Amino acid sequence: QEVCRLLARNDIVSLFNVLEHVDEPSQMVEYLYASMKKGSVLVLEVPRHPSAASFANLTSGGKTYRHLVPPAHISIFSEKSMETLLCGKFKIIGKWGFGQGFADMVNNAMFLSGKEENDLYLKVLKCSNQMQRVFDEAGLSDSMIFVAVREE
Repeated sequence: QEVCRLLARNDIVSLFNVLEHVDEPSQMVEYLYASMKKGSVLVLEVPRHPSAASFANLTSGGKTYRHLVPPAHISIFSEKSMETLLCGKFKIIGKWGFGQGFADMVNNAMFLSGKEENDLYLKVLKCSNQMQRVFDEAGLSDSMIFVAVREE
């Protein structure tokens, strides 16, 4: 609560890798709304579902990747759930998806295969940026950033 109080005094509040660790994300958003001035900017970065990383977890044989690590990460968000969480309090002025789900899927396949790194594996990994862009454009990024303005 004290951290929120200090952050909320400013015109820009950024919460990267925070909201997914909070028991009640809606209460944190309510508190920020009540504490921030009209026109203040809130920047949030959260893990996203569904995503390519979610698929990597689903097919991992019980292994867990980065942003889906229970119990440290209590929540994971869809684009719609974030829009609902902010609705009536903050107007979203920008949002972006990004991630490394493609690399997670490739690394997962190699791990489960029991194979050693090889030239083909390394060539596939070199395509990660291009493939991740396709995943991101298809709404399968594993993280999202929202920029929102506090409303009336």
